[in-house]
Amino acid sequence: MTGATQIKPEWYCVSVRVPPESVLLPTTSNVPFTGTVRIGLSFTDVEAVAQTTQININAAKSIKVTSAKLIVKLGKTKISLDTRSIDRISDDVVALLFTLQTVQTTAFEASIPEFELQIAFEGTIEFMDHIGFVRCPVEAEDDDEWSDDSSGDSDQPLTFADFVLATNLEPDGAGPRHVFPCFDHPALKASFEISIAAPKEYTVVSNAPVREVTEVSDALKQWTFEKTPPMSTYNVAWAMGVVSFVEGISSGTRHIPVRVYCPPGQEEDARFALEAAVNSLSTLEKIYKTPYSLPKLDLFPIPYFDGEALESYGLCLFQSSLLLLPPTTASPSDKMDVALLVSHELVHQWFGNLVTMKWWDDLWINEALADWGEYAPIAAWKPEWNVWDYFFENEDSLGFESDSTFWTHPMVHDVTTRMQVEGTFDYIAYKKGASVIRMFEHWVNWKSGSADSWNNILADFLTAHAFKNVTSQDFIDVLQNYDASGNLATVFKQWIELEGHPVVFIDEKTNTLRQEYFTLWKENKSVQPQTRYIPFSYQFVDLESNAITAIEYTNTSIPTPPSKTHILLPNPLRAGFYRFLPSSAHLSHILKIAPSQSPTIRAAFLSDLSALALSNRLDPPKALTAFETLLPQERHPSVWRVFILFILPHWRNLRGWTPWFTSKILFPVLDTIPWFPSEPNTDDFLLPQLQDALFPLAAQYSHPETMAHAKTLFTQWVKAGSMDDEPSEPIVETVYTALVLTAPEKAFKFLWDDDDDDRELPGDETERVGATAWSPIRKHWEVCLDMERVLEGLGFESIAEAKDAEVMVMEEWSDRVSMIVQAGFGGDREERCEVGWKALRGDAFGGGSGTIDEVTGLMEALRVGKKGGKGTGKAKKQKSGVFPQGCWNYFVKQGHPIVADCVEEVVAACEFQGDIWNDAVSCLGSGKEWKVKVSGESLVLTGVRKGLEKAWARAMFIEKYGNIMEQ
Repeated sequence: MTGATQIKPEWYCVSVRVPPESVLLPTTSNVPFTGTVRIGLSFTDVEAVAQTTQININAAKSIKVTSAKLIVKLGKTKISLDTRSIDRISDDVVALLFTLQTVQTTAFEASIPEFELQIAFEGTIEFMDHIGFVRCPVEAEDDDEWSDDSSGDSDQPLTFADFVLATNLEPDGAGPRHVFPCFDHPALKASFEISIAAPKEYTVVSNAPVREVTEVSDALKQWTFEKTPPMSTYNVAWAMGVVSFVEGISSGTRHIPVRVYCPPGQEEDARFALEAAVNSLSTLEKIYKTPYSLPKLDLFPIPYFDGEALESYGLCLFQSSLLLLPPTTASPSDKMDVALLVSHELVHQWFGNLVTMKWWDDLWINEALADWGEYAPIAAWKPEWNVWDYFFENEDSLGFESDSTFWTHPMVHDVTTRMQVEGTFDYIAYKKGASVIRMFEHWVNWKSGSADSWNNILADFLTAHAFKNVTSQDFIDVLQNYDASGNLATVFKQWIELEGHPVVFIDEKTNTLRQEYFTLWKENKSVQPQTRYIPFSYQFVDLESNAITAIEYTNTSIPTPPSKTHILLPNPLRAGFYRFLPSSAHLSHILKIAPSQSPTIRAAFLSDLSALALSNRLDPPKALTAFETLLPQERHPSVWRVFILFILPHWRNLRGWTPWFTSKILFPVLDTIPWFPSEPNTDDFLLPQLQDALFPLAAQYSHPETMAHAKTLFTQWVKAGSMDDEPSEPIVETVYTALVLTAPEKAFKFLWDDDDDDRELPGDETERVGATAWSPIRKHWEVCLDMERVLEGLGFESIAEAKDAEVMVMEEWSDRVSMIVQAGFGGDREERCEVGWKALRGDAFGGGSGTIDEVTGLMEALRVGKKGGKGTGKAKKQKSGVFPQGCWNYFVKQGHPIVADCVEEVVAACEFQGDIWNDAVSCLGSGKEWKVKVSGESLVLTGVRKGLEKAWARAMFIEKYGNIMEQ
């Protein structure tokens, strides 16, 4: 927009027509829709009006502006100005040229006129895309494929019930401009009135309540919705389908109606999410002392929804499986995941919707507060779950992982390009941000002596900035008002503006706190002392009685313990986002008291020791001793998941690890817990989670009893041929992994035999790929990456069908590459890494410029070792150690976060200064050092750099400590 600060949208009226005949086109087709948008504009002054000849508006290439006019209103005078031209000036900007000088500016002396921009447009409803207005098939309960009468293979014609249509305006993909022309900037809030003409069979929902429904033809109904409060464009949403719903009413003075929509017949599956939403909404209104700002709240399931869920104002959209839970088969983990996700999206109704960051560099205001805020409502609703015990696993662990490399960034950082916008939706904003918020919550409440102080600060922030856009400074100003000394505001500003996190230790000579910047590998020359203010919490524990003192905070020195039997317990609630390095004597004392501490303390203690040992700050045998001492007696699932997900992957490549780990740690635990029950255990909340976490691991390490149970269950499945009740994912994963490791060729034939169409396998493609990744046979991994297999797993019959869903295909394919690289025990790590790297860079892709048309053809060529068929034939044999360019240019250009994570995983697994390492370095460009930050760099290239650092740190560890398992 010319003069973005001079023209501002005040309101939108968006009208969309969905032709019924378009909905029923062949399943994989993109279908057209039409629409109009009227936008009320305000100008800052008369001079801005007179000087404006061009209005630039955001519209993606899928949106065609067919006409536009500008209506100028001043009193009773009304002038209509048609466009002189409509020109696309970039992939997402259309220029509308007017001649405003024809309106005499002298007439504006008394007041600035009203302006209304009227645009007609044509758009595309994308098939299962990750962004825009999308059409998703609703899979039949007894069929993994959706029907398509156009193919001639189905006896049943398509019906409106076969599809759900919805917007997915994920802000990191600039979603709004893919659906209607708009001024797509989070700071340009406006009210919206939405009107949708849809097939009469559909129920339509949007942000605001329905105003009226009218029939416009025999086939269409017009759904008109009330005006919304001011909101950003990415908060706009609508959804439609043949649906039912369950409804509840929140407590409080306004009694908000809450609905969870579902396919007809699945009302019982929707009740758990409804209960979570009603309770969360009621609790959040109390916590924030601010009423929910809309008259209704809807939760709507989408069969395929990229990003799990989206917090659109008044209409939260969810991946169906993360909203609808069958009550008889849902596991405790399933319930907790759904509850926390629902709560997260509801927190966004305050942080993100009511108050919105002005630009993406302050994304933490939306996401950190939502990730932290999701726990309190569930803790109030389900106190028996002890959800705060899972905070370290879900938040701190991922925050530490993302914040440990040289390429981390502060919570507040410059964001200018579209790729940087996508990249800022990362674990720094979400997970580290949530952990930092929790640290300040506990510190502020301790300082004030009130458990409500931090929430009162948030309430003041919401009151001061309701329906507005904010920056980090606005939040800091509220902290300043709360603490006139300025210390709180200063410390908070420091934490959101500094990258990385500290390692804290105690100088035993002076009993003072010391700190240094955490790095993946500590070299003497690279130690970076820091002076960051750390709200360091501690208490003393009596070794004889286990009695504890009150929690205190310090930033300087530790007082003398009350007695000789008292020891220091640092960070006792694990609310501080820092690592703690104990002395040898202190470590031995903590090992004694750790079993009696909370699951959070136990998980964090093991996590700290692992990170400190691997980074050359703690002797590795001390960490191994802690594992061997604590884990055999550990029965909390969150502690084990922290170990399995964030500790074990870094250690299991060491020679000698497997026999030590299985005999000393894993098998003793497995021998004490029962095998999966035949029916879901609804009485015990922890045991089913522990079984789900440990038994897939037990199969990977060939635990005898687990392998026997798996064989028995597999035999039952084969004899049955089909089953009424689908076994859980962990059971399927355990059985298939055991089968693959016992008889890899037989397992491969069973899992991937396309000739046997009559059998009904438990699980889906994900379980089969995950199990096959553990095969010791390379060709089995390559089949997992066969593009035909990838497409079949997603429901596509050909590459042509998938052409408009390339992001979904790339995500699935990248996940498979990661599974292959993550599996195994070290002996075949380099070979697995080679398969993954060739998939990213090798001959199977060919070379070229990296356009999307090229990629769709090249993806088909990924069928490694396949002859004939629909593909382009067998891949060329490549020379050892040579990795020519392939789709790499496309990956780099797109910078997709999922692909970037995959690249990081593969490079991190490679041998230091080996063929893959050297080729990865070459990707960065001639003469470029790998350990250099490059502003505006593709996320994929940053993924290369992160992977190189991890591979280097692992090499440094091995060089210094060798085979410590034999020491």
